[in-house]
Amino acid sequence: MKSANKEIIQSYILSSSKYDFNILEKRIIYRLVEISQSLLEGQKLDNTFTFQEDLWENKLISLSLRSIVGKDYTNLEVVKKSLKSLREKSIVFEDEKEFEVCGVVDSVKFIKQSSICEFRVNRKVWELIVNFSKGFRKFELKTLFKLNSVYSCRFYELLVIKK
Repeated sequence: MKSANKEIIQSYILSSSKYDFNILEKRIIYRLVEISQSLLEGQKLDNTFTFQEDLWENKLISLSLRSIVGKDYTNLEVVKKSLKSLREKSIVFEDEKEFEVCGVVDSVKFIKQSSICEFRVNRKVWELIVNFSKGFRKFELKTLFKLNSVYSCRFYELLVIKK
């Protein structure tokens, strides 16, 4: 699962949702989309990612810091702040019958010695990531990771032509 020139398919629900992510949080979301797509296609994950499922169908994911920020990034305080911020953000699920709030990710852990980020993704959030009922957008992962602003990422997501 190499990210060089790889195209990812993101649910239009995720592309068009309201959010206030910073660039590192957004890159984590892109990695979740990439992991989910690889699993749906039956591809093996490379050694920068691990994926497990617990008894309640929550997803346990670990990924290398380099897969989010690149190899030249050294400001770990910004990474820790972004991981904490992403943990504190919520997704609201509401219909005629129910109202439910979930964190985007849960139980964030950053292992400094190995530069590994670990977190749990609620099954409802994972279902949102793989929900293509409202359509999808196809992006080049390499292009997304070259963008340095969450606004340029958002602009790219919303304007890319549906395939």
